[in-house]
Amino acid sequence: MKIEGKKILHTDVLIIGGGTAGCYAAMTIREQSDYSIIIAEKANIKRSGCLAAGVNALNAYITKGHVPQDYVDYATKDADGIVRPDLLLTMSEALARRTFYNYRNGIEEIFGISIAYNSATYEYFIENADATGELSGWLINSMSINGMLSDAGDIADRVMLEDVPSARRYLATVIDAIKKFRKVKFSYTPFYRSKASEGIIIEPYFLRIFKQRWYMIGYNSKDRMVKTYSLDRVNTLTLTEEHFEDPGISVKEFFKNFFGIMTTKSEAKHVVLRADSEQAKYLRALPLHPSQRETMGDGYSDFDYHLCITYDFIQELLSKGSRIMVVAPAELKAAVVEELRKSLSNYEL
Repeated sequence: MKIEGKKILHTDVLIIGGGTAGCYAAMTIREQSDYSIIIAEKANIKRSGCLAAGVNALNAYITKGHVPQDYVDYATKDADGIVRPDLLLTMSEALARRTFYNYRNGIEEIFGISIAYNSATYEYFIENADATGELSGWLINSMSINGMLSDAGDIADRVMLEDVPSARRYLATVIDAIKKFRKVKFSYTPFYRSKASEGIIIEPYFLRIFKQRWYMIGYNSKDRMVKTYSLDRVNTLTLTEEHFEDPGISVKEFFKNFFGIMTTKSEAKHVVLRADSEQAKYLRALPLHPSQRETMGDGYSDFDYHLCITYDFIQELLSKGSRIMVVAPAELKAAVVEELRKSLSNYEL
């Protein structure tokens, strides 16, 4: 067979396989040395491997109403036909019991998702799927959507997803640090600085995604305060051997009185927003805050909240345009008016 476009490459390390293990091996080597690295992968390296494709080794167990051949067809299409169908069939029919139990136990330990077995139908299923927590529900939804999109490769040019770039490099390390109560050390370049801050050490308490960005929230002992860092502004990050105590508070409790990612030491206020009948439908379907309460009027609705006034919240109100109005408190109304005046000044002729 003649190979077109052959090119000779030189490298210090060659990694065969661009799945999760191969990519993490390359990242680890690069972070700890100056070696050049090449990853050889048969498929699209952005989503190669069973983990990036939604842990497809478990699909044969958790997908109801399918037979082993369905898994073979799915995986074959997912890898553009570069597979061993006989091995895929063997795996879907009889994945090693110990391997499956390890996967199942790991999923339950990390995400709190319990996979049970129905001896009457010979099927595995997610137990109490409707009662899962927010993180578990997000994981299940993500895997379900990923499976649907993998099966719909022929309409890929008609489906657009929102990009969350900050999740790609250090999210897994931060999750590991939170789970093991270990501090992290990193360098950070906020948007308002051109030079990175080096050697920052925090106790990572929480993770939160907001407006297409992942944020890490933790206690900075040097500054003696809890601070928030956007993961897409982190340059390097490593897990230290130093442990910290459980903060004793959940991320929901921490952000109980806030909209968005910004926090303040000021007290929460009673906020009243008036929305026209059209905007009210959107607020009703997707509340701005868990404290939201609605009082319907003639052609409008008043929405009451108990939260702190932050820049995030003001910007959210401004994004609603003329369909929403601040009724109370006076300080929030004044802040919104001031921002509107500044915006209008940009268009004065």
